[in-house]
Amino acid sequence: MTHRRGFTLVELLVVIGIIGVLIAILLPALNAVRMRSRLVACASNLRQIGLAFHGYANDFRGHIPVGPDAPIPGARIWAGTYPAPLASQTYTGLGLLIPAYLKTTQVFLDPGGDQDIIAPQLPTIGGTTDVTGSYFYRHLIQIEHPKLATLGNNAAGEKASSLVMDSQGYGSTPFTQHTAHRGKRVNVLFADSHVEASSNDNNIFTFTDPDFVGFPVDFTAFIRRASQVFINADHMPFGSPQDAVQLP
Repeated sequence: MTHRRGFTLVELLVVIGIIGVLIAILLPALNAVRMRSRLVACASNLRQIGLAFHGYANDFRGHIPVGPDAPIPGARIWAGTYPAPLASQTYTGLGLLIPAYLKTTQVFLDPGGDQDIIAPQLPTIGGTTDVTGSYFYRHLIQIEHPKLATLGNNAAGEKASSLVMDSQGYGSTPFTQHTAHRGKRVNVLFADSHVEASSNDNNIFTFTDPDFVGFPVDFTAFIRRASQVFINADHMPFGSPQDAVQLP
């Protein structure tokens, strides 16, 4: 009669150890693949927004959407209840592309978002609360000319070309906390509808607490930082955004 010998304890521990090593080797690679796929899906969203920009511009004498609330850069797509003279209960910013040029609000949801704060907001469009998307829109205040084909110069006096990017904020309030791609990468949509990805080294595309001082009553620090962020993005087609002109 033949007896089958089972694994010894040592053999089982060796097998478990090998599996553990394989997991440790493969997990970073799998995470990198997952992050890359989300970056690609995010870029696809921005390209759809870029095409919508061109459709809007064709219908509005070349202009890009702005307002109807205060013309500041930001991620808000629906203005809920706002004090006069600002508009309320209406689409604003990128939201003005809905529904004629973008058929779904899901395009404003970055699949690479690090916090689950955008998706719950989207179904509340039409109500009395503000709704923000995942993407930060230039919204004209740093642009001299409002037409898509002639954006003019940025605050550093160089040609403006970037319009929308991943929102990266490390504020201390829920309103100012939103990052994407672990804060390490940023997708940027340009006026010609092409999308470029960049590293976010040294947080060159990030907003932090000092940028929100007095916000929303005093927009000075916020607008200054927004100007610099888009100056950095405007430099991407010519070189590293790290080499962009820095505002004094």
